[in-house]
Amino acid sequence: MAADDPQTCGVAREQTPDDMAWFGELYALFAPVREEIIERGIGEEEVNVDIDAAIREVRERHS
Repeated sequence: MAADDPQTCGVAREQTPDDMAWFGELYALFAPVREEIIERGIGEEEVNVDIDAAIREVRERHS
């Protein structure tokens, strides 16, 4: 992500090995969810739209 990307709040930093390890663990935790999404025939775009909507909702509640 770019430093001016709103998802990073304007903070740029280099990734560390700990960042990558954490991401790998999180990715593994969601493996069953990814499998279910594929089995149900839900497309990546639909998943992304749902995730974006959920993020907006949480941000609105906490702003």
